[in-house]
Amino acid sequence: MQTRYWTPARKFRLVRRTLLAVSLVALMAVRFIPGGGEFYASHLYPAISSALSAVSSLTTYSLEEIYVVLATVMLITYPVIARVRYLKWKHVAITEMEIVLAVYSWFYWGWGLNYFRDSFYERQSVKPAKYDKEAFRSFLKEYTLELNRSEQESDVKRIDRKNIEKDIRDGYNRERDLHGLCEAKDRFEPKKTLFNGLYSGVGVSGYMGPFFCEMQINGDLPDEQFAFTYAHELAHMLGVSSEAEANFWAYSMCCMSENAQVKNGGYFGILPYVASSALYLLDEKDFKEWANSIDKRVLEKHKRIREYWAGLYSPTVGAVQDWTYDLFLKSNNVSSGVRNYSEVIGMIMSVREKNNKKE
Repeated sequence: MQTRYWTPARKFRLVRRTLLAVSLVALMAVRFIPGGGEFYASHLYPAISSALSAVSSLTTYSLEEIYVVLATVMLITYPVIARVRYLKWKHVAITEMEIVLAVYSWFYWGWGLNYFRDSFYERQSVKPAKYDKEAFRSFLKEYTLELNRSEQESDVKRIDRKNIEKDIRDGYNRERDLHGLCEAKDRFEPKKTLFNGLYSGVGVSGYMGPFFCEMQINGDLPDEQFAFTYAHELAHMLGVSSEAEANFWAYSMCCMSENAQVKNGGYFGILPYVASSALYLLDEKDFKEWANSIDKRVLEKHKRIREYWAGLYSPTVGAVQDWTYDLFLKSNNVSSGVRNYSEVIGMIMSVREKNNKKE
């Protein structure tokens, strides 16, 4: 009787559920114990991301998308299959819960615990800069000069995306030990996407997949935006969760490059955030004066790209995506939600203030 009860299927179920329970308990411990998130990011994530990316590098297609589709199909079809086999609803509900918890656990162990590491300011030993009118004007002047210069020197007609990717990876690897980032491996290249039209419809230029440590970049992305987008998604792969911080590193790595196209990508990439800050902080006269100092080619490019994406955007689907992503960010220690994006200027000003004090 005892032997009949402990069938191989029952033993496997017990082992499976025990491992899942242990994984979830350990996950909660890392998430809520002070310093747990930083320990994960510094000591566990480098090995985990290396292993996952090694698997995903075996194919040029996005394992991330395939996995999400399969998990979704399983959740939808399993109740039907189970009822055909006359399984009880209790069994169906428990199995469905197992699938959801397994995906949840994989997400956080694969990458998501980076949301709970120390903040950018703590890791960089930088104090958030308070608004200073003269400091912001000085930054604005230097930024605009470099933006215009890089626009004149770059040539998007001869862009080589592979060279740009390598240049950005090399930049990260030169700086990673100083800033607590993982190694940017040569296999960290964009994957082919299965749902490119959907991404364009919601205005997504790219994203980092947490289940297999791979990045996807929208196939409709204009060449002018490639360097910044690649550097942004690569920052996520290297252990950065905050969108603002990913923008900061994308800007920093691109602007340090000797490649004119990459450098221009960095300055052009944060133009919307600089403009929104200038609009908020400057009076109307000063803002117009600043806007008029921007090279006309930059303004024309910005307008052309904005109109290009507007033609692909679906307001209904985009609104749903914005709402769900905002909730997701707030549930993962990013209290400002989507508004977190604008914080990149605060990070730039804080690091700039620290460097000026050293001088």
